[in-house]
Amino acid sequence: MKALLRGSITSLLLGAVLVNSASPMAEEATLDSNDENDRSGGYLKIGYGYKYEKTPYHDEKNGASMFLSGRYQFENGIYLEASHGANELSIGNSLGYNFYNTDHWSFDIHGMQAHGGTEMGFGFKKAGEEQAEFEILHMDRKATYMLGLRTTGTYDQTTFQFTIAPYSFNDEYDDGIFATAWVGHSWQLKNWEFHAMAGVNYRSEEIINYYYSTSDELIARNDPQLGAYRANGGFDVVGQVGVSYPVSENILFESYLRFTEVSDEISDSPVMQLFSDLDGRLENVSEFGILFSYVF
Repeated sequence: MKALLRGSITSLLLGAVLVNSASPMAEEATLDSNDENDRSGGYLKIGYGYKYEKTPYHDEKNGASMFLSGRYQFENGIYLEASHGANELSIGNSLGYNFYNTDHWSFDIHGMQAHGGTEMGFGFKKAGEEQAEFEILHMDRKATYMLGLRTTGTYDQTTFQFTIAPYSFNDEYDDGIFATAWVGHSWQLKNWEFHAMAGVNYRSEEIINYYYSTSDELIARNDPQLGAYRANGGFDVVGQVGVSYPVSENILFESYLRFTEVSDEISDSPVMQLFSDLDGRLENVSEFGILFSYVF
């Protein structure tokens, strides 16, 4: 059933693209109603500088780093996005189809990553062994990619964005729901541009439990730190401020500070608490960057 649903969604997406690009009647209708709001084209921004990141998901990052962000939309509505930069949403790579635009709003069929893959290993003393020899139990989880609808609204210096993705391409668990809501605003002071953003990311219990529940195999080890745990859906809350200054026509100086309050449904997991106890990882995410970017 899930494979049939995936095939149906993919066929609808490809069919809409083909009709939009190949049909003379569809092209004429698009030109009449939507040509003034065409989002075709794009940009690419590559940066290099310093990045500090403290997170519960991996070891601390502190040093030189590359930054990349960009977007390109073809005339048929298909677009590609990369967001690993400063002073913008940091949401990774995505692709989709822009099917309708107005003066202020764009509407997309959007594919994105709802959660990255994880690799975790747990050491347990071998049963019956006198010496402290350990065997490693691995809990590797695939990344989850979702498909849904996204709408983005722009009013002067303020931007809103809402996403609802009800379909997962991860075959290892039943479909979940991933949703986001964001608002951002910028202020111009001479040549300096200041940015502020706030938003929430929602992951349903199916997604969170795939990564953070304690498996039957872990519970069977009778480790007191890894008791039974099942989560509900949870919200991450994100806030960000930043500034940019044009050094030249193509070079930007940028700096930003981002903080993410991770959902209690994730931070309360015994798996996450164990890593916090072992190497002092924080429950939330703090990130700071200062860099120079070249804009193509």
